[in-house]
Order: sequence, then structure tokens, then C-alpha cells
Amino acid sequence: MKRLTIEFLLVLTSLAAGGLSPAANAAPQPAAAATADSSAPAPRPGGAGQTQSRAVTPGAIHISKTEADCDKVVAAAKALRAAGKSLAGTPKTCVSGRLVNGTAPGTAQDAGVDTLAAAVPAECNSGSDPSGTWWAQSRRSACQHTTFGLVVTEVPTGRILGTANFHAINTMTSSTTLARWSSTTSVWVWSWTGAGFPESSRGLLFGCPGDCLAAAGSYTHPAFDEWYGSSYFNVNNLTAGRIINSVSGEWQITMSSTKYGNSVTFTLPLADSRCDNTIGNRAAGCVLPGIPGVMGYSQSLNPAFVDHVYKAQLSGLPGRLGTGTYLKKLSNATKVAANGTKACPSSLVRPTGYSCDEYPFRSTYQGASTSGATLARSFPGCRMPDPQRTGSTGWSRCFIPTTQNSSAGGLLSAFYSNERMLDGDLYQVGYLP
Repeated sequence: MKRLTIEFLLVLTSLAAGGLSPAANAAPQPAAAATADSSAPAPRPGGAGQTQSRAVTPGAIHISKTEADCDKVVAAAKALRAAGKSLAGTPKTCVSGRLVNGTAPGTAQDAGVDTLAAAVPAECNSGSDPSGTWWAQSRRSACQHTTFGLVVTEVPTGRILGTANFHAINTMTSSTTLARWSSTTSVWVWSWTGAGFPESSRGLLFGCPGDCLAAAGSYTHPAFDEWYGSSYFNVNNLTAGRIINSVSGEWQITMSSTKYGNSVTFTLPLADSRCDNTIGNRAAGCVLPGIPGVMGYSQSLNPAFVDHVYKAQLSGLPGRLGTGTYLKKLSNATKVAANGTKACPSSLVRPTGYSCDEYPFRSTYQGASTSGATLARSFPGCRMPDPQRTGSTGWSRCFIPTTQNSSAGGLLSAFYSNERMLDGDLYQVGYLP
């Protein structure tokens, strides 16, 4: 069985009321006078509009009856005929499924295709590459555009009586309040010949065995060559503290006709996801863990904090949006505390109204202690004893107003919770106006 490559495209998505747009990741403006300095490097763009792709466990289309299966049916019937035996009970046709790659659009028999395009992201509309790739718009949503087909073979001659090629657009969206994945499938006949056009289709969504329960859902026939399914499955058995990796599901699409000797079912896997019940004061939920998170900090809300973090990133420390470098979430409370103690020891005398801010954050594996770093750095205006340095290792620290430090820390905690960031998950930091 050919395996389809499933990749995820990281697209900048809403992280606040207006979302992280390309303009939102522009270079931060100088902070308040307490940290701004005319000798600081001029801010540069933060990588707005760049995307990152992430591969996850690939799924493969399963076909209930293949061309090899039909070849066996034809061969058996030919053997009966050669032996002078009756073909009673032998089907007159055998229908097999197949994968279709790069089916050319624009055939004479593609009516109704454009009606699907407006309901899905551009990566998965009827004019996009039907490669079977899963594209993620965020950690909570993804879509796929894929193709498959069938062949109607006459028995026992082996003559091809007809073909049909299908396109399917599948989506999946996780709930923000439940351990649930909702999914839709839009299937249409892209082209056909002879007896290949199916007279009916049935679609069912199934969840992962053992831990998932799918709803009945719906599967309708809005046009003569289109079918549309909508359903969901709940992820069960998520007791407190449990994490279930590789949660997935599948659409089973069955094509039938009175001209077929049998029906053929195509199983279209959803993307892999992860569900957990480990976030304090939040219900269990699910995300696409292979997609890095994007934390957006407001320049107007916390200017001194943003100024420090942005300068730290420009000096070479990891995690700036669009750079291909990431911060890695650290959950161990003892190690988090050790990071904070090393980066901002109590021996540093805090100016009145100010506190010590460190980057990379103490709640990451890139923190001062867990990274094994030995050298601190700082910037003019930060009131720290450290020199300016460059490079991808070490940490930066700066005295900033305590109110901004507390605000930024609270926003980071909320981001970890909302995006279900668990130990080892990757993310980047960008900026909102």
C-alpha cells in the first residue's frame, strides 16, 4: 500500500482579538526609557509571514478491494470457463479501488466542483494539489485534499467497463472545551468513463479504537456528483493526568452501483493528534502536537518586556518567530525554579518597582540551568552587570517594570494552558501591536 506523506503547514493564527497578522510581527518599537537606549541595534523584521512545515505519523488510504483482488476474481472465472464449468454465482463485474495522483482538473464531467472551494482553506480547495497532504491552520485545525479512484472490470474477460476518479476534502477541528474532534468530508466525482459513475455513496466517521466514540453524524448528497459528511468523535478514558498520543480517526467512503458486482470502500485517515487531561483547572482536550505554538506579545501592553525579549532574540538566542529556532516547554517545577534562580539570583539588587526578566524563559529547556549555559548577557538600559554578547547559547536578563514582568508571565501561563503545551512541545515568540 502506498503511504501518503502527511505534513503540517504552520500558519500564523489568532492569538488575540485581531490575531497575529504579518504586520503584527513587525519589529517592536523602542520600549520605555528605562530599557531603551540609542546604542541598541536597530530592530529588524521578526520573520512575519514565514511558514514552517512539520511531518507527523503518516496515514495511508486503505482500499477494501484492490486491482489485485479483481485480477484473482477474473483468473478464477477464466479457469472455470476453461474447465467447462458453470459461472453461476460468479459476478459479472468486479470493482476495485486505486490511488490517483495528480488527477488533472477541468475534464468535461466535473460539474459542481467549485461549490466546495469556499468552505475550506486555500491549501485544501478544489484547485489545490490533491497530494493527500494534511495542512494545519493551527494546533487545533487541519485539512486535507486527496484523490482516489475505481475501476469496473468485466468478468471473466478482464475488459475495463468504466472508471471513476474522486477528490475528497477532509477537515478536522478540535473543541476548546471537550476532548473531541469534529470532521467533515466533501467527496465528488472528478471524472468518469463508461459504467464507472457510482449511483450511491455511504460515508461514516470512526474514532480511534478503544478510547474514542463517534457520533452518528450525517452524510448527504447535495448534487448528483457530490457527497458531504459531517460528524465528530469524543475521546474517552481521559482520567486525570492521562495523555493519549496518536489519537486519530478515519472516514470510510463506500461507492456502489447496480452496475458494480461489489461495492468498494476507501478508508481516509485523519491526521494524528494528542489528547490529555493534564492541564490544571481545564477540561481534557486535544491538539495537533506536531505543530509548534506561536506566542504573541503585545508591544503596547508590555513594551519594556518586548524590547528585552526582541533584543535577546536578535543577539542569537532561539525562539523568534520565523527563524526556524524554537523554545521547548519545560514542565518540571524543580527545574523551572532552578532556571529562574540561576538567571535571576536573589543577589541581584532590584531597583524599586523593577524585577529581573530572563530570556529564554525559565519554563523552557533553553533556560539558564537546564541548557547548561554559563554566560549571561544584557543590553544598555537594563541596569545589569553583564556585557552584550551574541550566539545561540546562554541567557539574557534585564530589569523591567514589575507590572510588565508579571503581566507577561501571566500571558505565557495562559498560552501554555490554552494551547495545551506539554513538556517538550515547541513554540516561537512573535509580536502584536
